[in-house]
Amino acid sequence: MRWMRTFIKPVTHQLPLFIIIVLVLGGDEPLYRLFRKLFLDVALPSLPFLTDITLRFGFVFLQAYLITALVNFVNRKWFKGCIYIYIIGLMLVRRFLRYNFHAEIGPLILQLVADTNASETSEFLATYAFTPASLKAYGIVAASIIIIIVCELLRKRIGRLLSSRLLAPIVALLTFVGLGSGIYMCGTFRRLFESKSVAEAFYWYDPNVVIRPTDLHSKFIYSVVISKLVAKEVVDAQKTALEFKDTPVVATCDSTLNIVVIVGESFNKFHSTLYGYPLLTSPRLAHEKEIGNLCVFSDFCSSYNTTTESLKGMFSMSTQPGNNDWFKYPTFFQVFKQAGFNVQFWDNQLNYGQFMPYNFVLSSYIYDPKMLPLMYSQRNEHSLDYDGDIVNDFIKNATCDPSKRNLTVFHLIGQHMRYDERYPHTADFEHFTADSIKRNDSYLTPSKKSTIAQYDNATRYNDWVVGQIIDYFVDRNAVLFYFSDHGEEVYDFHDYQGRDHAANPSPMTVKYQFSVPMLVWTSSTYRQLHPNETAEIQAAVDRPGSLDGFSQMLLHIAGIKDLYEPTRDILSPNYQPRPRLLPDINVNYDDALKKLPTPQQ
Repeated sequence: MRWMRTFIKPVTHQLPLFIIIVLVLGGDEPLYRLFRKLFLDVALPSLPFLTDITLRFGFVFLQAYLITALVNFVNRKWFKGCIYIYIIGLMLVRRFLRYNFHAEIGPLILQLVADTNASETSEFLATYAFTPASLKAYGIVAASIIIIIVCELLRKRIGRLLSSRLLAPIVALLTFVGLGSGIYMCGTFRRLFESKSVAEAFYWYDPNVVIRPTDLHSKFIYSVVISKLVAKEVVDAQKTALEFKDTPVVATCDSTLNIVVIVGESFNKFHSTLYGYPLLTSPRLAHEKEIGNLCVFSDFCSSYNTTTESLKGMFSMSTQPGNNDWFKYPTFFQVFKQAGFNVQFWDNQLNYGQFMPYNFVLSSYIYDPKMLPLMYSQRNEHSLDYDGDIVNDFIKNATCDPSKRNLTVFHLIGQHMRYDERYPHTADFEHFTADSIKRNDSYLTPSKKSTIAQYDNATRYNDWVVGQIIDYFVDRNAVLFYFSDHGEEVYDFHDYQGRDHAANPSPMTVKYQFSVPMLVWTSSTYRQLHPNETAEIQAAVDRPGSLDGFSQMLLHIAGIKDLYEPTRDILSPNYQPRPRLLPDINVNYDDALKKLPTPQQ
């Protein structure tokens, strides 16, 4: 028993410190997931789920074990006090960021800290030190300190109990599992440290690629790595933009052309009336199609199922599959601005998740201060609660002269996660309920049917938003493109909601996560002035396309020959379809869809 007691001593002799380290570093997250699965979803956890929980918790357990072992070894009160100060400080920072900004420690937080001077720090503290959110954080930390003090008074008694003949073997077994899981997780950092690009590091961070650590220390390490990689790509993109800025660009289109681009978010096209969904989720767009204003492309995909990678490539003039060389080419924003277009960008994800790693990567690219004057004539300053609000803000504040050439780009929040937050909860938009979902799949609980209904409501609201944009341009010489950055699963064929990046995905996963809608709306004025282009759009609706080549469609409509490659332009008679590759999961999109079960095709 002596060796066993020595083995578990970091746990039993420093239990209050051990527990607070586990909770503060992030061990609460896998524990909450387990609790939710057992008591809220009322479902037995699967073996992969338990493995995921065990490994994530194990890495936090390993850190807590090593820290408390060091405390035992040093055996000085001042040293233990320093550890408590560090852990409680982390707790305070974590709660402060979460309650004030809905943020976690990440690369943007590190950048803000590094760039903040004494004056800015003083102003920040004056603004946020005593907000209700901050007071809530202080209260939780104060309560935690009181609990810690009480537990420390009982520490020796609890330690003797856990070291008893009855409990020591159980504690030893749990400690062995925790340490083994933690040691295994250490190996996952190799992929992060070997990352040569932002995409490689980003996919390490995504918990659906591999099971990887999600604790605060791991997030800090990731933030340091990704910040260096982002800085390199942004510097390369800046260099490209500056080299291109004096290049003359000529547009041969008429002088009043309005090109509108609407980038949706997480749009599962199989939940749209336009693509055969049984519920009426797209009434306005279905009407536009019926009267001949809208062309619905049947076979479009995104090379990525993440916003950052999809939009970086789509905004770039690169035409390589996957657009991994995006920073070697200017953005289409810059090309059109240099061609004399008034370029407007209204982004409703401008502030959304601004502290999260994915948004840090994208924002570092499209909002870099050196590139802003090269790309945009006008843009919004803040995101708003709903996409309808951002459209109203555009109508109120944008300078969109109908007598001039305009390129207007909207980036919507669309049907992003937390679907019930994507539409106003009014009678007009709470159209579907769980009872509207008539499927009887065994895994569809009432709660999951409610989630599907919320997604369908978000899709119907998205249809209304696009309709508002159409109404603004309906009397102009306008052509409008709508597509989504990627797809989404919403319990469509199995018990899963969201997106993942696992190796060897099923054909159904590829179908729902990488297929995207592509819609082209034209005004009557545009069709009268451009009968040839209108015919080319109509002729292309069943060709296989990818967002990799979207910029070529824009060049075609604007009559810009610079950087134009007709073989990559789906609207061109010279279009040559290429293999549609999904680089980050090493899958050929078309090969995957060929393996779909016949009834689903």
